[in-house]
Formats: sequence, structure tokens, C-alpha cells
Amino acid sequence: MASDIVIRFAQASPDVQATVAVSVFSPGVSPSSPRNLMVIVGALEPSMLRNEGLRIVNLAAGGSAVAGETYGRFADGTARRLVLASGVEHIGVLYARDSMVAALHWMNDAFGRREASYLDRRGIWLGLLLAGIVALAWPLSALLPVASVTHAGAGLRWKPLLLAAFVPALLTPLLLWKLPTDFLPILLGDYLALHFLLYGVLTALMLFFVGGARFPGRPSWRNIVIATIAIAAFNIVAFGLPIDSYFFSFMPIPARWPLIAAIAAGGVPYFIADEWLTRGVGAGRGAYALTKFCFLLSLAVAVALNPTKLFFLAIIVPAILLLFMAFGLVSRWSFAATRHPLPGALANAAVFAWGIAVTFPMIVR
Repeated sequence: MASDIVIRFAQASPDVQATVAVSVFSPGVSPSSPRNLMVIVGALEPSMLRNEGLRIVNLAAGGSAVAGETYGRFADGTARRLVLASGVEHIGVLYARDSMVAALHWMNDAFGRREASYLDRRGIWLGLLLAGIVALAWPLSALLPVASVTHAGAGLRWKPLLLAAFVPALLTPLLLWKLPTDFLPILLGDYLALHFLLYGVLTALMLFFVGGARFPGRPSWRNIVIATIAIAAFNIVAFGLPIDSYFFSFMPIPARWPLIAAIAAGGVPYFIADEWLTRGVGAGRGAYALTKFCFLLSLAVAVALNPTKLFFLAIIVPAILLLFMAFGLVSRWSFAATRHPLPGALANAAVFAWGIAVTFPMIVR
């Protein structure tokens, strides 16, 4: 969606002599507009983006385009090329060395230059920065207040855990298959909100069914509130500031605040039910990883049932997986410190709602 905006800007600006579009999907491209267009797609991205790149290049190649070849002429603005960045997906393609080298060479060719230039190699350093922030949560979690005398949670063994994990994964995409989901001005944010909500409700029902809805003792609600605020602030600020500075915009404009609230309304039931399902004394080792696999499986089923409408979900699955891994560790450490799943669940719901609402493209219906 963002690349389509770049394409439209380049088409409307006669001074733009060359364009590099990353993971583009833009039906408005013509054989000569925008001028001298190169398309970069991650080799691990869905095939539909690669096919879109080939379609664009074929406007100059006459239907015989292959990746890595330049077609057309720079002199009249018809140059076209598709580059597949090896080993990267929809986010990694932005910082991949293949992408940087190809973009530099394309601009040099378009403007008749041959000098070398700086290559942005921030990818690995940004990865280490975010890994360090995740690791910092471990010692900081020791400062969280204890919210429960005993470790709360379902504490399920594998047989009831498998049942409670797979039933929502299979039922959620089937129940949402034919329902209208175009009620928010954000690309697929409304579908994800409904998916989280229904998945959470079904997980809660399964908890009651398998006997996992046990509430040992009375927790300290004051300490739960304190811990939730502290973890949510860490998730959003400690991760958000470097993301906003070095990756992409992470600070919401006024129009996105209602979207954060709407997506959080769907995310809260899911994260509460999932954290309760996977925590507690006696919980099966790997329970958290299992339920995240099931959630991603449910998204894959949803895409398979409606690929035309939901193909963007396939693109963002790696990003959701990374979020599950990073914030899953934070919630694990917060559970160990507070002995209650609720602070980590609410903090995760907040950061997921924030991330989806501020980074997904807004659309006009």
C-alpha cells in the first residue's frame, strides 16, 4: 500500500526520473510511468508480490520478463527491473543488502553515475538493539510487585491443552469466513480485531470445558494494575521509540487513537484467555509456543478460505511471529515475577493494538 502511494507520487511528479518500489502492488503502473521503475521483492514474500513485480516489468519486456534483468531504456524512462532480495520477507526486504545494492546501482544507472556510495547496513544492528531491549526486560521484571500468593493460571497438561488450543484455531476462521469485516478505515485491522476477539471467546469457553478456569486465591488488584501499567509502558516506549526513530512511524496521529481502542477491544479477550491457558502450576512445557502456532495456523486457514481479501495477512505473519516471540518472553518473565497472567496479557494486548493501529495502512472506503 505504501509503495502504491510512492508510485502515484512518482507518476504525478514530472521531476522524478527514477523510482525504486519495494514489495509493490499498484495497478496504475504503465509502460512509461513512473519513469525508470525498479521493483524489489523479498524472496520469502508471498508469490503474488513476485507475480505483481513480473507483471510490472513485463510492460516493458513484452511478457518474457525474468528477475534480475533490465528491460526498456533509461533514456526514455521505460527501464524496468525486478530484483528478488535473497533470504528476506516483508520487513527484512527493507534492510537487506541485496535491496541496498540494487537500489544504489539503479539510481547510478538512471543518472549516469558510476561512483560508489554509502550502503545502509543498519539491519543487523537494529536487530541487536531490539534483542537487547527484550533482554533488558528480564532483570527489570524483578521490580514488578507480586500480585498472587500462588501462581495463577490453568496449569493444563498436554491432552486438555491440545484440545483447548486447536479448537479455536479451526473454528475461528470458519465462523468469520462469510462475515463482513469492513468496518474500520485500516487495512485488515478490523478483521484481525474480530479474529482476536472470537479466538479469545472460544479459548475462554474451552478453558471452562476442560476445567482450566480455576481461580486460586484472591489476587492483589492494586499490584495487577501497577504491573500492567509498568509492562505496557516498557513494551510501547522501550520498543516504540527506537522503532519510530529507525524503522517506521510508531507514534499515532489523532485519527489512529480510536483504531487503537477498537483493536484493543478485540485483543484483550484473546490475550487474557491465552495467557491463562498457557500459565500456571503444572502447565505443559512449550504451551505458549503451541498456542501461538495455533493462532498463526488459524490465520493461514483464513487466508486459504479468502485469499483475495486476506492476502495481506500472509505478508505480515512473520512480523506477528516476531512479536509473539519478543512479547511472549516479556509476559513470561512478568508472570514469573507477579505470579499472575493478567499483567502480561493486558500489556501484550496494548502493544499489539498499538502496533497494528499505527502501522497498518489507512484506507478510504
